[in-house]
Amino acid sequence: MTTATAKRTLIATDVPFWRASTGAQQRIRSLVNCLVKQKLQLRLFVIATDNPSKLRAEIASISELQSPNLSIEVHASSDPPQQLGARLGWHLAGTLNLLSSKKNKPGSGTLRLADFNWPWAASKFAETVAEFQPDSIIIEYVTLAYLLDAIDTRTKPIQTIVDTHDMLHKRYQDFKERGAAHWIAIEAAEEAAVLNRFDTVIAIQPLEAEQMARMAPSANVIVCKHACFADGPHPNVDSFQQTDDQRKLSFGILASNNPANCNAITNFINDVWLPNYSATQNIQLTIAGSVCTGLESNRPKIKSIVWAPELNSTERFYRHIDVVVNPIEFGAGLKIKNVEAIAYGKPLITTSHGATGFIEAPHASILVVDAPERWRAAIERLSDLAEITCTGKLARQLSADQFSDTAAYGPLLKQVFES
Repeated sequence: MTTATAKRTLIATDVPFWRASTGAQQRIRSLVNCLVKQKLQLRLFVIATDNPSKLRAEIASISELQSPNLSIEVHASSDPPQQLGARLGWHLAGTLNLLSSKKNKPGSGTLRLADFNWPWAASKFAETVAEFQPDSIIIEYVTLAYLLDAIDTRTKPIQTIVDTHDMLHKRYQDFKERGAAHWIAIEAAEEAAVLNRFDTVIAIQPLEAEQMARMAPSANVIVCKHACFADGPHPNVDSFQQTDDQRKLSFGILASNNPANCNAITNFINDVWLPNYSATQNIQLTIAGSVCTGLESNRPKIKSIVWAPELNSTERFYRHIDVVVNPIEFGAGLKIKNVEAIAYGKPLITTSHGATGFIEAPHASILVVDAPERWRAAIERLSDLAEITCTGKLARQLSADQFSDTAAYGPLLKQVFES
């Protein structure tokens, strides 16, 4: 229960985080869930181009967002800046199909930072700030930094915080170098200028925090990884109901439809799975989520690969697989699916890129491999039920130790309560 003197925190986002269908959505939902549990007065300012009544109904169906210390505002307009409307529509539809459209190919209509400046939204935000009188404001993504223009700190100082999710210019460059579409074109100097506007900058992993500290020397840079809680280990219920003779181990990946995921899964199938497991009878590869749509025209039709676009919730997915594979090769930030894997007590096989910023030291529950022969050795090692069970327990313990609310968001809570 909050009191009249409880700290007030305002969060601004254009992401329908309650859907939890992408890494960005899961990140914001996790952070909000943590803050709701604190002795704070919390308000969410959501920018939308969708039907606000529909969105409010969605939010009302999420039990964890029904709290006496949380209020949610959904501000929608049918007339945003043209390119920004496309971006918000992409967010609110919960798909990444926009990335494959002609207008979002590299160098052809890609959004710039200035495209996000929406005076109507800034005006609404100014009204909310004046009415709510927050002690701190958390902005999700640097693209909403223009909202700071609406803040009047003459009567009350307000701590401004940006949750970056990743090094946006680094992600853009990685995609660009591979000829892949990215939703925004942004250079390091542009991102640095935005970061320097904030009192506090949240990096999602230590290596990016070091770079951000150099880019924004006037800001206080803190590391907040990602908290993920699962209510217990989730055995593969389908497989465990089979006899030993029938049992198929399932290696799986749940991913959204973006170029980095499509590239990773395509290369993994071609370089690792097809040469070694195309005719196997005792293991299968389960590919789930909207990435199945992006790879629809390029799916090998073999029995050892199961395409499951409908298996798009974390709860359902982790009840269908034994081991998580994440062959990601480029991008930035922290790989949320890796954090989820260990939270659900699943052994994880990922690349050196996927492990970057994830844990500070090698761990027995995480196999880090890059070359195809190393992938095969890791899969063979985890094709044993006893090994899966033992490694899964270690994964679960690692999650509890390093990815709890306290471990992940402790630095942010310190900032919020001391503002």
